[in-house]
Amino acid sequence: MRPYDKRLLEAIKTVENPTVGHMLARVCLTANIPVTHVAHALEVTRMTVHLWYRGGEIRRSNRQMITLFMEYILRDTVSGRLPAKSLEDATAYIVDLTGVPMK
Repeated sequence: MRPYDKRLLEAIKTVENPTVGHMLARVCLTANIPVTHVAHALEVTRMTVHLWYRGGEIRRSNRQMITLFMEYILRDTVSGRLPAKSLEDATAYIVDLTGVPMK
C-alpha cells in the first residue's frame, strides 16, 4: 500500500478540534484503509477524501454516509476484522462492505 504523507499523519494526530474529516482519517488510518478505497466506498474522488482528511468542508449530504462508514470501520476494528493486513485485504473488505467491485 502507498504510505500516507508524513505531514498529513502528523496533522491528523495533533489537531485540537477534529472535524468529521479528521475523524474519518483517524479511523481509516487505524484500519489501514487507503484513500482510494475510502473514495470508492463513499462514491467521491480521492481528492475529495484528501480535502476532508485535511479538515475541508463536507456537504451535509455526505455526512450521514461518512458517519455510517466510520461506524462499520470502528465495529470491524474492535472485532478484529480490521486493520487490513494488505492491499488485497483492504480491497476485499471494501468490496464486501459496498457490494461494488473495485476497478
